[in-house]
Amino acid sequence: MNRYLLLMLLMLGFQTKASEQNNSSRTLDSATAIMWYECSNGEAIFYADFEAFFKLKETLVKIVSSDPVGKFDKVDPNSDYNFMYFKIEEPEPRWAVGVLLEDTFIAGGKIYQFDPKIMDRWHYHNEMRVLNNEAVKHIRKERTDDTLNYCGVAKSVP
Repeated sequence: MNRYLLLMLLMLGFQTKASEQNNSSRTLDSATAIMWYECSNGEAIFYADFEAFFKLKETLVKIVSSDPVGKFDKVDPNSDYNFMYFKIEEPEPRWAVGVLLEDTFIAGGKIYQFDPKIMDRWHYHNEMRVLNNEAVKHIRKERTDDTLNYCGVAKSVP
């Protein structure tokens, strides 16, 4: 009986871990648009419908399909963040958010690490779109919070 109980607990643990990983992957995979907001310049690049959107989404889904390296606690107001807003239509329309740093991506409260070279091409692509005046100057936030700066990062106290 103890072996059966242990086996059931192990199976439940594996299923929970797989479910957590698949949740972020499913969320990103179901996105119908991505807004990549760079805090360093305050500009956003909007991706939807075209080949670049599908390739960017595929890249991010691959990153969150790996094992997370930790849980996300809080943002560091001194870090240079890129926020990724994902337009999700089901079960109700909303914007999900991810945080992109040089070699980590945060989604669903988990931190995923990747080789920074994976995103080099995307940073270059964004820079070219900014140079072509394709950037927008606004940000999507689900709620208004005076303790956050324009990037959604906690304001540092003077």
